[in-house]
Amino acid sequence: MHSLHVCIITGQPLANLIPLLQERPETICLVHSDDMHEAAQAFSHTLEQAGFSPSQILVRGALPTHPYDEIRLFAMGLRDDLGELYPDARLTWHATGGTKMMALAFWDVLYRDRDRVIYTETRDGVIEELIPESGAKQLESVLTPELYLDALGKLKRRADSDREQWCESAVARKQATRFLAENAEALGGLIQLFNRSLDADAGQLQHLRIERAGGQWRSALTLLIEAGVLDGGEDGQYHTVRSDSARYLTGGWLEEYVWYIATQQGLDFVQSGLKFGDRAHRKEGQDNEIDTFIMHRNRLLLVECKSGYLGRDARKDGDIIYKLDSIGLHAGGTQATKLLIAAQPLQHETKAGRKVDTRARATATGIYTLECAGLKKLGESLRYWRDQGRWQGIDS
Repeated sequence: MHSLHVCIITGQPLANLIPLLQERPETICLVHSDDMHEAAQAFSHTLEQAGFSPSQILVRGALPTHPYDEIRLFAMGLRDDLGELYPDARLTWHATGGTKMMALAFWDVLYRDRDRVIYTETRDGVIEELIPESGAKQLESVLTPELYLDALGKLKRRADSDREQWCESAVARKQATRFLAENAEALGGLIQLFNRSLDADAGQLQHLRIERAGGQWRSALTLLIEAGVLDGGEDGQYHTVRSDSARYLTGGWLEEYVWYIATQQGLDFVQSGLKFGDRAHRKEGQDNEIDTFIMHRNRLLLVECKSGYLGRDARKDGDIIYKLDSIGLHAGGTQATKLLIAAQPLQHETKAGRKVDTRARATATGIYTLECAGLKKLGESLRYWRDQGRWQGIDS
């Protein structure tokens, strides 16, 4: 029996794409309204990127948006046309796409004893079968970062963690990295000293003075020397060793920490420093970058890292939150989880007595936060997200 899937094109394509990748039907019929013509063309492109041939993809428009009777007549005519083209086909309709009125109309014209209706719940990771018999099956991990981005009209350029040298450096520094992260609360002053004293964009070696470094500061500096990031120590004089040492000390260590811990959790994809652009503009220009791009079972976690204090510059704080919110929408879709990881407390009081609550600002835009003392629990939180599909303890 010929397998034929019918999808109504919607602004959120993943719920249509994932079951198509999992079930690999012989023919796919994409149905679109007038305002979804370009989205249908884009979805066809994604299907071809996923290995479907153009001959397997039918595009049918223009689906009315109202009234109900016209939508029903369109659905009835489509059902008849497909029956003539593929008389031996079993039609599977994706009930996830389209408006509620479209769903009711298509439901009304299906053959209950022959056709099949599925509904994809990406958050819970299941495909629900509604007719001919109710049931559910688990979604398989079928999306790659490249396909995920392509489905949303984006094009992956590259990721820092795609480079073997970057990964080797991150692993070589892991002891120093973990110590900085897992003791971020006690090392807050040292982390701030790095941020104030070093220029992350300057490739040349740089100097800094650290007096009276004892306790955990001393342990951190020793590990940084052993990792080949810093050298010196006599009379409190230190200097960077590598061309990327300054970038590492001014925040790169936090990105490496997230990448390293995430790679230990059995996740499908973990990419650090991922850069992407719009698919419509293939030449590199004003690309976007996300610190960490994590995927598991077709779900996406976008992570932005900040090692310095937030709250000293309201405009910059707003830019960070706006960037993560915007990237989450355009490169993650409505179901991506957005996470801000900060080495310093997001709730604090400045020297001038002004109270800062960046946590509340982030939460107001649907961004979760993990900060300071909570960094040592990152692995636990990632495992919860991996298994449950939602961020631990905050998701509503």
